[in-house]
Amino acid sequence: MLRIPAYGLTEEQGRATPSASRLSIAELIKHAARCERGWTALALRRSGALQRAADESDDDEFQPAPGETLAGLSADYELATGETDEAVLRHR
Repeated sequence: MLRIPAYGLTEEQGRATPSASRLSIAELIKHAARCERGWTALALRRSGALQRAADESDDDEFQPAPGETLAGLSADYELATGETDEAVLRHR
């Protein structure tokens, strides 16, 4: 679903924060991919699953790196959701 608000955006638009949120579309996509993988790892009881103290910030983790593109982040998000779907189907 995050591909819809990202559709047709330039790299600059994908990194912009024109609303009240401090997160851009690119950051939201990167965040969602990380969460997909974290929750899947947690559900499958994999080591390294998301484990963070309540007061620990992850603000910088969602900032796209200089080489990351909106298309690349979207593709990674699709991979992450596919991994989640696969895990759910295997563990029904």
